[in-house]
Amino acid sequence: MMTESFRGHDRSEKADEFVAKIEAMGGTVIDRYVDELAEGRGGYFTVVDYELPEEADEE
Repeated sequence: MMTESFRGHDRSEKADEFVAKIEAMGGTVIDRYVDELAEGRGGYFTVVDYELPEEADEE
């Protein structure tokens, strides 16, 4: 499993685009959620857990 996170005011849109790319490649989105930063200035980020198909992993 791999994880990608997105920050900023457009984090949801960026995550939507990323999910579409993963699914178009034949990958699987395992989970998508919003989390809060515990350190620094704080704020929220969107996390996408995913897996790529076997042949895409090898490239």
